Amino acid sequence: MVIFIFSMVGYALALGATIFAVSKVHLGQPATIRDSFRELRPVGLRVVRILMSVTLRCVLAGVLTYVLVVALVGLVVRSIEIPPMLVRWMLAIFFLSLFVAGMVWVARIFCRYSLAVPACLLERLPARQAMKRSKWLTKSALGRIFLVFLLMSILGLGLSYVFQIPVFFLPLRDTSVILIACQLTGMFMALILAAPIGTISVCLLYYDLRVRKEAFDLQLMMEAVSGAPEATATVAPTA
Repeated sequence: MVIFIFSMVGYALALGATIFAVSKVHLGQPATIRDSFRELRPVGLRVVRILMSVTLRCVLAGVLTYVLVVALVGLVVRSIEIPPMLVRWMLAIFFLSLFVAGMVWVARIFCRYSLAVPACLLERLPARQAMKRSKWLTKSALGRIFLVFLLMSILGLGLSYVFQIPVFFLPLRDTSVILIACQLTGMFMALILAAPIGTISVCLLYYDLRVRKEAFDLQLMMEAVSGAPEATATVAPTA
């Protein structure tokens, strides 16, 4: 639990600062590391709350799927002592399909709320309202968001194996502390390179969806002409 809390807080800080930096660069404004973390300070707790809420929803969906599959398997095993081979295959396919459907449910929940953090930071929305806005923005783009995170996961896994290749040539035992440290270092380096790609992609996808659904580019042009305040602080009306 302690590791989870520290990881969540650290991820929230890195995610929020990256989104601020990408937003500044995307809008043609200067961005620095210090300014990005400074802007995150007043809304950092909102980001942590959003991440914990999304994580809890995904975990609950996964646990419910697991409990349902295990309960059904136990019920079938008790009711049918030695089923024929065809029935076994049909049951295996059914339970596998049910498990896959549960994982799709978890992925759908994660993708629906994936734009809640950009909405909270760039539009200064409360956590609950940012999650509702994310559901509206991602209504027709769940597939694109899923592909972004899928490619990020594949890239991170591939880089992790690449960084761990030299470890396999070391004359060490499987339980060696040096071996474990080298493996964790390889995973850490892979996450450093792969995780920001996903964050940047999600932030750009957030702006793309706002342009498609709310004509955000026209709002920027009008505000630039009229000398209105910064565009990232404005909230377009939701349909």
